[in-house]
Amino acid sequence: MFGSRTGRSYGLENVFLIREYLMNYDSDIPSSEDEEAPPPTLPPTRKQGEMNQTKPTTIPPWRREFPVEPLDTLPPPPPPPVPPQPDPYLQRLQQEAEYRKRLQEQYQRQREHLQRIEEERRKMGLKSSNFSHEDQDDRERIRQELERRLHEARLRKEQEQIMERARAQAELRAQAEARAREEARARAEAEARAAARARAEALAAAEARAQAEARAKQL
Repeated sequence: MFGSRTGRSYGLENVFLIREYLMNYDSDIPSSEDEEAPPPTLPPTRKQGEMNQTKPTTIPPWRREFPVEPLDTLPPPPPPPVPPQPDPYLQRLQQEAEYRKRLQEQYQRQREHLQRIEEERRKMGLKSSNFSHEDQDDRERIRQELERRLHEARLRKEQEQIMERARAQAELRAQAEARAREEARARAEAEARAAARARAEALAAAEARAQAEARAKQL
């Protein structure tokens, strides 16, 4: 009796397993009684030991020549270009040219005025015999005014010479600053070229290393 009961239990278990297999196999086929198909069954979960024993993913053939590098090994991107700025040396030269032009116009007007005064003075010298005392006073006043203007003209000329020397010194300083800026710009360009060359070498080394690893994995 015990043996017959054990065989019956095994037979029932086999029937249940076959029934469950048929139900899972026909789960995607809708039946005539119920039009909606039951949800598909999930695949059985793997154990931790089985997951660790899986083979590593292989690189597709179309990506073996260009492997993906991790972000920490890639070189940093180049810095953004510096926006163009006006040259202060050219601005200073333009301002000095405008100031020199205004001074020349002012000196031209003063020279013309002095020429008119000199002509009046010569005319007054020719007619001095016919002058009265009041005319003599006017002549003296005009002479003093002329001397004052001549003195002011000499002072302005000296001031112009001083300003010319100051402008020459400023131009020399500006040229020195321009040379310093050019040297700094050349150094910056050399450093940028060296950094770009280092990035290119690092990228080439990374690509070579990745290709070597890919070939090693293929072997």
